[in-house]
This record gives sequence, structure tokens and C-alpha cells, in this order.
Amino acid sequence: MNPVTFAEEIAQDYPKSPDTNQIAEPNSHANTVTNDHRGGALSMESTDEAAGAVLGPADKNKPIELPPTSDSNSILPTNSIVTSSLSSSSTQPTSNPPVLPPTIGSAAPSNTNSINAPVTEGVEPQDVHSLYDMDVDHNEEEEAMSELSDGEDLRDDLLNALHDDKFSFDGNFYHASLLTTAPNPCVTISGLGLVGMPLSERDAKSIISCATLAPFGHGERTVVDKDVRDTWEIEPSRIEFANKEWEKFVHGPVCAGVCRELGVAAGKSPPRMELYKLLLYETGSHFLPHQDTQKANGMFATVIILLPSAYTGGQVVVSHASTTRTIDFAPNSFLSTALLAWYTDVKHEVKPVTSGYRLALSYNLVHTAPPGVPKPCLPQMGDSVRVLRRVLRKWKEAKYKKKKSAGRLVAYLLNHEYSNVNLHEGAEALKGADAHRVAFLRGVAEQLGFKVGLASLEHHVSGCGDDDGGSYHNRGRWDYGGGDEEETPGMLEVIETKTSISGLVDLDGSSLLPVGEIDLKEDALLPKDPFKDKEPDDTEYEGYMGNGAGQLDYWYRRTVLVLMHASEVDNICFSVAGIPYAFEKLKKSTAVPPTQEDRLWASRILQKTSTLNQNQIVTMSDLALKWKDVDMWKIVMKGHACTLAVMDVDKLVKAWKTFSFESVRVSFEEIVARSMQLHDRINFIYNLRPQASEEEREVVSAWCKKESDKVLASYTTADPKDVPTIMSIIRVAGLEAFTKVIMPNLIHKQDFFPFWIAMIKALRDGKKGILERLAKTQIAHEEPTDPSTTPTGSSSDAPAQNPTRSPSQKVVDDLIKACLEIAFPQWSKVTTTAPYRTFYGAAQNTQPVVQTTKIDRLIQLLEQALIIGDLDVCRRLFVDILGTPGKAVDKFKQIYTPFVPRLHKFLLPRNIDVCSPPFIDVFQILIGTYLRDVLGKKGHLSNGGLRKIGCGCTECGQLDRFILDPTTTRIEFRLVMSRREHVEGRVRGAPDLCTFETIYTGRPYGVQITKRPEVVRDAQWPARQKEAKTFLASIGSDELVQKIMGDRYADVVSAINGTQVFGAVRTAVTVPSAGDACVASLQPPTPMASPQPLAASNSMQPTHALTAVPNPAPAPVAGKKRKSGPVILGPIIDLTEENSD
Repeated sequence: MNPVTFAEEIAQDYPKSPDTNQIAEPNSHANTVTNDHRGGALSMESTDEAAGAVLGPADKNKPIELPPTSDSNSILPTNSIVTSSLSSSSTQPTSNPPVLPPTIGSAAPSNTNSINAPVTEGVEPQDVHSLYDMDVDHNEEEEAMSELSDGEDLRDDLLNALHDDKFSFDGNFYHASLLTTAPNPCVTISGLGLVGMPLSERDAKSIISCATLAPFGHGERTVVDKDVRDTWEIEPSRIEFANKEWEKFVHGPVCAGVCRELGVAAGKSPPRMELYKLLLYETGSHFLPHQDTQKANGMFATVIILLPSAYTGGQVVVSHASTTRTIDFAPNSFLSTALLAWYTDVKHEVKPVTSGYRLALSYNLVHTAPPGVPKPCLPQMGDSVRVLRRVLRKWKEAKYKKKKSAGRLVAYLLNHEYSNVNLHEGAEALKGADAHRVAFLRGVAEQLGFKVGLASLEHHVSGCGDDDGGSYHNRGRWDYGGGDEEETPGMLEVIETKTSISGLVDLDGSSLLPVGEIDLKEDALLPKDPFKDKEPDDTEYEGYMGNGAGQLDYWYRRTVLVLMHASEVDNICFSVAGIPYAFEKLKKSTAVPPTQEDRLWASRILQKTSTLNQNQIVTMSDLALKWKDVDMWKIVMKGHACTLAVMDVDKLVKAWKTFSFESVRVSFEEIVARSMQLHDRINFIYNLRPQASEEEREVVSAWCKKESDKVLASYTTADPKDVPTIMSIIRVAGLEAFTKVIMPNLIHKQDFFPFWIAMIKALRDGKKGILERLAKTQIAHEEPTDPSTTPTGSSSDAPAQNPTRSPSQKVVDDLIKACLEIAFPQWSKVTTTAPYRTFYGAAQNTQPVVQTTKIDRLIQLLEQALIIGDLDVCRRLFVDILGTPGKAVDKFKQIYTPFVPRLHKFLLPRNIDVCSPPFIDVFQILIGTYLRDVLGKKGHLSNGGLRKIGCGCTECGQLDRFILDPTTTRIEFRLVMSRREHVEGRVRGAPDLCTFETIYTGRPYGVQITKRPEVVRDAQWPARQKEAKTFLASIGSDELVQKIMGDRYADVVSAINGTQVFGAVRTAVTVPSAGDACVASLQPPTPMASPQPLAASNSMQPTHALTAVPNPAPAPVAGKKRKSGPVILGPIIDLTEENSD
């Protein structure tokens, strides 16, 4: 790399007139980059107030030459980048540790309440020069061109290059902070007087009037050249501080704080601060990069205190050992006092002040210890950096043996542990030797094509515990028992080890590997065997296993410095994080056409198209359109997640217009076939037609017709949410699209009840629109459809209700009734999911939900039947309900009892008389059946026939409680033989109440006592009587029940009172099979007969006659003929015998 001359650098950064010549000097200032610092809320600036030795311009504008002085400085080439933070107390460490080399110590806030300022950082790997490059022979190119010998072991060489003895400095090369508790110094200048703070423009001009331009050293000369240094200065002899607290403040907490941050031990003879100059920077003032020389005996550092004065610009750039920091205090300059300090070995620069005035006091920090105590200084890192550079060059050029080359990365254990939050602060969070080490490594590594990062490491060791069963065998897993703290045994044998790193970030804190972890091989970890004989951070022992020691696990957690080839970073991270990492790389792509790297990442993603999620599909499709890559588009469209729910129609149309319809046709077919929602599929197909150009319209229309037919013919989901879409299809494609294409696929499906009810409602609500379309297609002028082929199969219903309706109206009405017929038998086909279990394992009963759903469906069917005026459906529905299989008690509990109040509540607001047919019929049958089969007869035993049978002993007392409890039917005793025989003897004395059985299994033997069924039934009469009254009350008042039951009401009263079992009537019920959709016509009911006297025969006369009507021909939608048969409903159930159910 060719050095940049000092004259060239000045020409780049500080343009001069064309006739100005400058002396060349190597310098990298022009390539120094500053980045935003993420640390604090305040900004820092550095002033380079010291005089400097600089090579200045050398021709027409010859600099003013002054006699050589002891305060000359020398300008050295600018390096790249370092930073730190500070407080100003001598008693406590600062809370915000400095950032980066030479090192950083932890500290807490000092009693001066100084505040750390934000610092920006930058690195130009291709232009970085370390102190070694300057101190050794200033010839980095010679080092780069030197031949490398083959290496033996990379780990050994790296470990030697990074060892603590080379990076043990425990201080910072600079410090910067705000001094929030600084007093007003009350600066007084001889010949001028008191200077007000904050500095005013008037006082600034007054200072300039009595100041001189600051010189700088140039070899053995001291010169003044405003192109190099443009600063006003006043000698310390002319300066006094009217506020005596100022001196105490400077020589106390400020001095102590600076020493602490620079890593200087105070000892018995702490360093002292000597005022060197008062410096004033006006607009345009600056000082080019330079390095301080010793301006006083024992001086080892410069301290700058910026006094309150408003200005902008004037940033300070400090550089040392391949690290650079830019400090900016301008935002806080008007009311704040700020502090800067650095070793004399540190190169620094003051950027031009862009407005205002910058006032500073420059101090020398002087060593005062006895002659035998060396002066503090920064460590000389030349040899260390040279060794490190050669090791990395060998690794880069593959000079190490393959078996000992450590693969693609190396992880080096740092001295301190850092949290994930710390890691995202990057190198600025590092402390001590860690910070020093990384600062020197960073520039060298990046120059040579390596990436330096930070990560969290976990080392897991699994094996057998050294446990022979002694003090551990009584413990279970993770049970650490009593008070002995040494209960966990040591590791007897290691079976498996695993080392991994996660949370990888770069030195700026930016995440390189946000998810996943990288497994490390043994040869990738430095130092070797770092956890040998170390105490683990966590231990887990499963306990002695009876025949041997249990599993013992150790976990060690550390923070590591990760070093890897920059060219391998993406490959390493992609192998771990996979697709998400590739997408993060593509997110940064803005190039059109895409770069080669963009295409590489896209190809890696497209190889795993089947695994892409919805968001990733969208991203890749957007890129395909952006890059106009039809092949990429076709691959993306094959992704399993690529459906119409993900891809909106506008994007698909855009692809069509970008690539041509023929290019996207197959991908459109794939995405339609893959999509599940009818709405998405139909909406997409119907929206394509209007987008077609004149040339493509025929092709596109044909494709849409074909795909639409495929979608409709394959529809089998019958989701109620699809009903609006189906209605749209009917409006666009006609009624036959539903009746001839969709409907046949759904007729014989079970439990589509919600769909058919939704369809009925939609057809009724959309009837007007359907009729309008039928009129347009002239369906209204066609011959009426043969009743035997109508969807409902009804020949007498519609004309009787509306003789004037048109054929089109009849088509729609018949379809509505057909849907109702299909839904009719599905009211009881309620699907249930498997019962779930609670936390405690008890299965949850889904039966109440099923019962409620069935009742809801019955009411919905009744409602739809009444809306279309088809009481025949109501009648057949009641027949179906009454024909439900099962025991009467169970049917009433599950269906009839909850249905009755819902039915009554349904009829009332519609002004439908409960006593009108067919409703009165179902109420009569349900009341009669309940009284006979559920209430039954009252027992003959007084008080339920229950009495005490025991003798009064303990066991007999328990026996009597069982006998007298009407809710229990069985009890078991486990007793010794004498007591068991005693209980059995008492039971033998009451054979009319219970029986017993001796249990000969288990110890002791037992006896199981069971009440006789008739005893149980008689004992439960009061409860059954109460429930019967509740059932009748759910139908209505006593008057309503009397009206319903007519001349049988007296029998109802007798049954309730238990004086007479409800009598029987001979009837017959014919129930259609579940598979038949029976259709019957309801003849006009005969008027309800007047109440008749109670018949001696105990027979119930029907209140009206319902004549069975043969089933008409099957509806076309059913697809097959149904058998005809009578449908009879009325008080004709045979109640003369006990219910066999």
C-alpha cells in the first residue's frame, strides 16, 4: 500500500490555493472513518491543545520560524480507531467501563458526577497502520512481502500471539467525559480581566486581541502555520483563577479520575497537573493529526478541560494501535465543562470548528514519583503485533498443517464474562486485557481478510458420577437431600463432550448469527483444555441408579473472541441459521439487476422452496418480479406455502403482465390447486378475465372456464363461510352451477347441517337477484318443470301455497326446499372431538355441547320450515325426534326435556298456537311418555320402605346410613371375619331391602351390599315427582297443559299424585329411515274436539287426524329413488305396555 503524503492529505481534507506546496509525510488521516457510537447520551470532543511537531508547507507561504522550544510536538501518521469512557473520582471506579485498547477497567460513578460522552468509532482495514508499523521500521510493505515459512500448529501460534503477557495493560489510552459538578473557574487574564462563562463573542474577541498564534514543532524548528495548526494561545503566567475551588477541583477529583482511567497507580507520590496553556479555537481553527512530545520533565499525558462556550465542529480524533475514536462535545458545549486526556504516545487531531468559539485549558500530567519508579506509558506493542500479523498471514495462506489448522474459525476464551446485552455493545463493552487484545487484533485481522467477533460459549461434559452408592443412593434425580454441601460426586468417566457458541456478533455489536449455534471442534478452542480442573458453572446429577452411578452433567459458560476468514462468515452462518440468514442478506439488496451475490443467496433459498413460510414466499416472489426473473418466479410458485391466501391477485396479475400469460399459466394452475378456500380460488379466476387484453381474451377466458369448472367440481368442504361465494357463483354462472356441479358432491355427506341452513337463508335472501338472472336467460319462458323431477320432489306444496308463482320462482322455491330436505336428517349427526383431559387427567364430557347443538338444529329446521310454510316438514321432524333410539329416561334427559321449553319459546313470538297441529300432537305424546316411562308408579312402601336394620355398632351405623340414603345403591365393607359376618347377618334379616355378596379377594375379605331395584325406585319417587312437575311447567301453565291433554288431564293429575299410573293408548308410529328424505303433504287439520269426559277405558282419543301420504318421486338432487311409506303423527303411540327401551 502506497503511503499518502502529508501534503496530499492536507490537500484532500483542507483545500488550499493552487500555489501552495506542502512537505510530504506518510499519513492515513484522509482514510479515517467515523461511525456513530451507541453508548451514551452526551457527546464528547477532544482538543489537541498541545504544541506539535509537524511538517508544514514549504514554498511560497513559508511558515514563521521560531526558536526551538521544549514544547514542540511531532506529527505522525494517523492510525485508525479506539475509544474509552471516564469519570472523575479518585475513590470509586466508574460505572461505564472504557471501551477498547489498550484496555478498559470497570469503574463506578465518581463524586464529581462526570458523565461519559458518546464516542464514534471507525476502521478502514485497507488503510490501518498500528504503532508497530511506525515504531519498528515504518515499513509495513516489507513485512507483507516477506516470505512465510510453514507453520506447525495454528493453535499454539495464536495462543502465543494473544497471550495475556502481551496484553496485560490495564488502562485506557485516552479518556473523555462531561464534568457535571465542575465549578466556574472565574478565569482572569492579565491585561484583559475576568472572562465570563459561558464565553461570549465579545470576550472571545478580547482574548484573541491579547493572544498569539500557537506554534508547533517541525523537526528541530518551531513554526507557525495556520494550515497545520490554527489556534490562539495564552501563556499560563498570564492566567489566574479567581475561584479557589477550581484548583482543588482540578488537582483533586479530576487528576485522580484521569489517572484511574489511564491505568496510572497514584501511590505515595501521585501525578500532578500543571497548567500549560489557555487555548482558543475560532471558526475555522483546527490542528492536523499529530503526536505530543514531552513538554515538561516527567510529563506522560495531556489533559484538556473544555470550558462552557458554544461552538459546532471541533471534534477530536484520537488514534492508537489500529484503533481510532472520534469525540464530539459540541452539542453540550454551551453550558457544560468537559474533560479529555490521553497519553503523549497517542496521535490526535482537532477537526475544524465550524461556528462559535472553543475555549480550553491545557494541562500536562506529570510523573512525580522518585527516580527509581518508571514513568507511566503505553506498552510497546510492536513485537506483539508483528508476531500476530505473521500468524494470521500463515493461516490465510494455508501454511499450517491441515490437521492443526483449526478449520474455518477459532474461538479464544476472554478473561471476563459478558452478558448478551454486553455483546451487543460490541468491543466497547470489553474490559482490561480483553479490550487491549481486541484493539490490536482488529486492525491486523481485518487487513488480512479475517473477521473478528464475540460470542457466548457453552461447554457441556456428560459422564458417570464417582458414586458407589454410599451417601448418594437415597437421593432421587436433582434431590440434594440434607445439609451436606458436598453431596454431588465428582466425574468418574467422561462419556461425551460438546462445545458450541451462540449469539455471534461483530465488534460493532451487530448480530452475525441471531439464531442457532455453531458446534466447535476441540482444535478450534483456545487455550487447549481450558476447563480442565475448573469448577463448572452448573451441575446436574440424576442420583445413584441402584446398580451404578447415575449420569453427571457439567456446564461451563464463557465469552469468546471468534476469529474466522471473512470469506467464510456467510457460509458458516448459513450452515447454522439456514434460510433466515439468507433472507437477512437479501434484505440488503437494492440492486437491479441483482448482483452476483444476490443471485447466490437467492439460489440457496430456492433450493429449499418447499420449506419456505408465507412471508418468505412473498419476499421471493417480490424479488422475482423486481428482477424480472420468470424462472425464479416459477420455482417460488411451487412452494407449499404459496397459496392464494398468501399471494394477492394484484401481484399475480403483475406477474402475468411482466412475463406473459403463457409463462405464468402453469404456476397459476398450481397455486389454484394448492389453495383451500373457495373464495380465494373463485375470486382469483373471476378477476383474471377483465385483465386480459384483446389478443389474450380468448385464451384467458377458456382457461378461466376450465379452472372454474375444476374448482366447482372438486368442492366438498361445505363450509358455511363459502355460502356467499357460492351465491356469487350462482349470480355469475347460473343456478345450474350449484344444482348440477356443486350440489351432487354434497348431498350424501354427513354433518353438513350448518352449510345447508346457511344455504337456505342465502337462497331466500338472494332470491330476487337469482330470479332477475333467470329472467335474463329466459328461464321464465320455459315450460314448467315436471313436479316429479323438481329438487324437492313435492307436487302439491307450492301450488297450494302460491298458485300464481312463475316457473322461475318455483325453481328457486324447490331448491330451497331441497336444501331443507337434505338438512333434515342431519340434525342428530353432530360430530364431536375426542374428550380432552384436564391437568389432573380427568376427561371432559362433550355430551352437553352435543345435546345443545342438536336442540339448536331442531329449532332451526322448524324455523326454516315455517318460513317457507311447509308444516309437513315440521310433522316429519317430530316423527324423527320421537323415533330416536334409546331408553326413554335417556332420551328425555338428552333431547326431549331441553327441547320442550325451546319449542314453546319458539312458538310464542310467532303467534303459533301450541294446541294447533302438529305441535299439540308432539306435546301430548311427550307428556304421556314422560308420565309413564320416566315418572312411573309410586312404590307401595311407606316412606320409601326404608328402615334401619343395624344394631347400633359402628359398622351397623354406617350400614343404616346407606339404607336410608335414597341416592345410593351399593356399598362395600372390608372387615375382619367376625365383624363381616355380623354385618352379613343384619343384611340377611332384611331380604326385602337388599342383598349381599362376600368378596374373597384382597385382605381382609369384604362384603358388598346392594339395594333391590324396586327399593331404589320407590325411594326415588319424591325426586321423580318433583322432576315431572318441572317438566310440565316447562311446557306452560296448568291451564295450557289441561288444554293440550284434553280429557286425559285428570289422568295426568293422578299420575303426578302417584295415585294412578298414567294409562295407555293404542297407537302406531311409522318413522322414516334415516337415509330417506321423506316428503309429505299435510292435509288441513280437523278442528280440535271439545274436551271429553274421562273414558272408563283409559283411552286417549286423537284430537285430529293425520293421514299418511305416499312419498312423491325423488328429488333430482338425491340421485336415487326412495321407498314410499306412511307418515303418521298423533296420539297413537302404544302406551299399553312398558317401554321396551
